[in-house]
Amino acid sequence: MSQSQTPRHQPLIDRFNERRMGAAQRWRTAAHHAGYLLAYLRPGMDLLDVGCGPGTITWGLAEHVAPGRTVGLDLRVRPRREDVATLGPAPDFVVGSVYSLPFDDDRFDAAHAHALFQHLDRPLDALRELRRVLRPGAVIGLADWDRAGTLLHPAPPELTRSLEWLSELRRMDGGDPTAGRRLAELMQQAGFDEPAMHVVADGFGSGPAAARTAEGFARTLEEPAVVARLVDGGVAAADELQDLPARWRAWGGQPGAIFVALWFCAVAFR
Repeated sequence: MSQSQTPRHQPLIDRFNERRMGAAQRWRTAAHHAGYLLAYLRPGMDLLDVGCGPGTITWGLAEHVAPGRTVGLDLRVRPRREDVATLGPAPDFVVGSVYSLPFDDDRFDAAHAHALFQHLDRPLDALRELRRVLRPGAVIGLADWDRAGTLLHPAPPELTRSLEWLSELRRMDGGDPTAGRRLAELMQQAGFDEPAMHVVADGFGSGPAAARTAEGFARTLEEPAVVARLVDGGVAAADELQDLPARWRAWGGQPGAIFVALWFCAVAFR
């Protein structure tokens, strides 16, 4: 490869309930959560962000492809302009399903999905549909958490078990709590070229980040619908769940508390 050429792959740098994930998603940014994809984006590209949630990542991606069009898609779009620390170009937001995208063939130059595939029961169908709306040579970037690789410190047995129970709840909903590790192979099966993947350890600890993480799990585990599903599904007993929110909040207040999640980030081409 001559010096004038560049490799196509450059160095790659939850919805349990609306109340918890609405807060968690609002601090997500393109720089932090889609940084692995930014090197592939160019001004003038048309980009699709699927499973965009409140759109905080979408707005950041739009800055990198302007004046190209950026579209955020979710089953229920809830963009919050006030949550975005940018005055860049505003994306379009549409309601739709990744299994049946409301776009013509060969419409976009790039696609992105963050924390979407852990929710899907037909991930290969979703990727094939994404491939349909991408132009030849387009880039796609996917990132997802692999819940089996979580590190919790300190790690009280009851909190470790609660993470396992929430992973089981994801399976009960038809999703895959270990979807992250499968992203590159799914891309290849869907017909994408040159899938490449790396892993990022994302840590939340020692102070506000640990407290925020603990509060998220506490709110999830005190949500009546979540408690009912865990108990009715035989995953956990009601008495085992009763004190968990308080235990999570106590954990978040410890000086050395840290939660580390493994995020698998994959890039491929149409």
